[in-house]
Amino acid sequence: MTVLLDSRSRKALEIAAGASRWTRLVGRAFAVPSQSDPRQIYVTSADTCTCPDSERHPDQRCKHSTACALVLALIDSQPEPRPSKLVPTREDADTIGWDRPVYAPISDTDASRLMGRL
Repeated sequence: MTVLLDSRSRKALEIAAGASRWTRLVGRAFAVPSQSDPRQIYVTSADTCTCPDSERHPDQRCKHSTACALVLALIDSQPEPRPSKLVPTREDADTIGWDRPVYAPISDTDASRLMGRL
C-alpha cells in the first residue's frame, strides 16, 4: 500500500525520526532543532511552536508541532512500565554495607513468600 504525504507531513516524519536529539522541557514541550540550521532550536509542543512558519501561519500546525504530536502519540501508546521486584541480597550487604544497598531481582515465588510474611 502506498501512502502519499504532503511536503509538511513528510518533513514532520523526518523531524520525528530525529526525536532522540530533542530535549524534553516542561510538560509536553520539547526543544527541537531546525532542519535547515541545527544550531537553531524551537520550543515546540503538539499545538505551538516558536518557528517562523508557525508565526506566519498560526492557524496551521507546523512540521515541528506535527512531529511533536507524532512522538507524543507514540509515547502515550506505550504501556506503563511494571515495577520490578527487587530486594537487597546478603552478598551485596556484605560488599557495600547496608547504608548503600544494591538490589537484585527475585523470582515471583520468592516475592510471594516474602509478601506472605508481612
